[in-house]
Amino acid sequence: MCNKSVSKQIGDRQTQFKKRSGPLKHRKHDNSLVLSGGKTGEWTPHDLRRTGATMTQQLGASLDLIDRCQNHVLARGRVRRAYLHHDYAAEKREAWVKLGDRIDLLLGNSNVIQFANKRA
Repeated sequence: MCNKSVSKQIGDRQTQFKKRSGPLKHRKHDNSLVLSGGKTGEWTPHDLRRTGATMTQQLGASLDLIDRCQNHVLARGRVRRAYLHHDYAAEKREAWVKLGDRIDLLLGNSNVIQFANKRA
């Protein structure tokens, strides 16, 4: 599978933003993924990545953990690379679960009722 497959398929469903002479052979050609009638322009998978990172930050994850969830290459010194090998798998899993729970709640696929967080 090409690493651009998802981007191409999303783009094929937002053709009003494409400058093509006609539909590409063996590809979908419509505007089924255009949002807000096209007022905000085309969106890409990277926009979903950015939105997910922002939502994860709102849920309280540290910036370092968000970078790890996105597989960003972290700037590290030689000593850190040599001595620190923890993969943060449990922490990343917890962040992904929290994000998934929030998305479920937003999509209305959950029976969870969220109460306002009141501080004394």
